[in-house]
Amino acid sequence: MNHDIDEASKLGSLEQTIAALAKFDRFYHIRVLLLLAFVVAAVLTASTYYAWHAVRLSQEAREWTAVALARKEQLARTTPVLAVSRDRSFAVSASGWLLDAKGEPIRRYAHETKFAVFSPDSLEVFIQPAESDGTPVVLVLKPGAPIASKISYQFAKGSSFTFAAFRPDGRILTLIVASAGLGVLDLSQGTFKVRPTVKSPLTFGAYSPDGQKFIIRSSGGDISLVSFPPTRSSNIALKYYGTTHRDVNLTGAAFSSDGKEVLLLFGDASAWVWDLRTKRIREEFAGLTSTK
Repeated sequence: MNHDIDEASKLGSLEQTIAALAKFDRFYHIRVLLLLAFVVAAVLTASTYYAWHAVRLSQEAREWTAVALARKEQLARTTPVLAVSRDRSFAVSASGWLLDAKGEPIRRYAHETKFAVFSPDSLEVFIQPAESDGTPVVLVLKPGAPIASKISYQFAKGSSFTFAAFRPDGRILTLIVASAGLGVLDLSQGTFKVRPTVKSPLTFGAYSPDGQKFIIRSSGGDISLVSFPPTRSSNIALKYYGTTHRDVNLTGAAFSSDGKEVLLLFGDASAWVWDLRTKRIREEFAGLTSTK
């Protein structure tokens, strides 16, 4: 009988234990559900906040981008134009923008342009940045195409040239470098070489119509005609009457149809006719008055 009582007591304790465990298990699930609900609410709150913040930043970015583009376009339209292609399809502004025929900005290649030169066929342009760390480039131009310009040749960063001229066929670009020499860029092969010419730095250059001769002027005022490719031994030096015009800028040069004479234009509105056979000045002009 005592044995039966012990067994009953054990069964009662087991039932109580099971009941307690069942009650604890229900509370456990409730706590887990409450914790999960809290986590979900926190995640949703954080996601909502960050989504709102991202939308706000995106709106601000778009506003700033629109303002920046408007300022750039206004700058491109209001700054002076430095060079225009022969067919009037493109232009380069002083603020470094390549412009289309309507004056609309296409792409900016420099913060400030020192000078720009278009090829005779208007299909290429050389742009020299004014900033010391700028990168001069040669662009291939495609009027009316979705991508109107593409970099054909890019010089080393910080390269500085003082003058540039395309050969009449547009395949050679000759540049005056800071030192006493000419840089010759072969656009068909993509090669660039610097050739020595005279001892002092150069300030001007111009091709003959056949592309076989190149007029150069040094900072000391000397004017020479060199063959192409340029070498020191091929120079034909202009014989001055003295020191006349050595301190006046040479702004242009034009060959006669037979290639035997060159018209030299200077910054003081004067002009000289240079006879390449005698290497002397045949005639001088000051404005409209001949001073033979």
